[in-house]
Amino acid sequence: MQIKDYVDIFTSSGGLLVASSAFILSIVLAVQTARSGKADEQRTIRSQLTDTFNQLFATGVQMAQQPGFGSSGNFTQGKYASGMLSQQYASLLGQATFLVSKIEGLVTPVEYNTLAASNANIGEFEMANRYAKKAIEVCDKNDSSFLARLTSSWGTIFYMQSDFDSGNKKFEEALQVVDNAIAPDVSNRARLERNFGHYIKGEIYITWAVYEKQWAAPGGTPDEHFKQAEEEFKAIAIPRNREIALKDLEEVKKEMATRPLPDIGQPQGVQVQQSIFNQMRNPMGSKEP
Repeated sequence: MQIKDYVDIFTSSGGLLVASSAFILSIVLAVQTARSGKADEQRTIRSQLTDTFNQLFATGVQMAQQPGFGSSGNFTQGKYASGMLSQQYASLLGQATFLVSKIEGLVTPVEYNTLAASNANIGEFEMANRYAKKAIEVCDKNDSSFLARLTSSWGTIFYMQSDFDSGNKKFEEALQVVDNAIAPDVSNRARLERNFGHYIKGEIYITWAVYEKQWAAPGGTPDEHFKQAEEEFKAIAIPRNREIALKDLEEVKKEMATRPLPDIGQPQGVQVQQSIFNQMRNPMGSKEP
């Protein structure tokens, strides 16, 4: 074999090697570009979702602040404004649902819970239950206070469906989450400070009682639950915190005794949810018999 033959072989092999390396490099760069593009897309959707939730919440607050149709003012204008807000609310909810489907792994428990409550507000209870369940599934099980609140929130959604048995079970589960978190043998990550635990349980009992009255739950025991809330608050060892909690409880009970049920304002979400739900069911403002 002559020298030129060796040169030809070497050149051919080198060319093959270069071509192969270039091909592999192009694949790597393509994968990196695709990943970068997907990450950029996810960041954009994530930002859009945050903005949509902010608008959804703001619209919900506006709807809750709409004056009653029996109040003074222009009835026609009030009816029109309510109808427009209802349409905007439903549109934003649809947009949020679409965006969530694109980045499910980046959606927080709070956002899933917001979707659940928002769907309940317009009577879409199948979707509300689905997202309430998802919020609990993705919640850090060591975040006991948040897990209890999410579970309690699902209880309120069941009450809005008049599924009182399921609602009661969720309230009971929420209370059990707190009890487990303040048990002496619980792991440090899931442990709740005992005073905070009493406060959360008191909040859950108040929510339970308010919804029992709000939705006229048959067999409900709101007075008993108010009493249990009072016992939890009295167990708080920090005087200032105990005083504030008991004062808030008395204000809730006073509201329940003196105002029409749809106007109850404690807990804060009740007024918003009731107002929105009523407007969605009856957007033109005609009074139900």
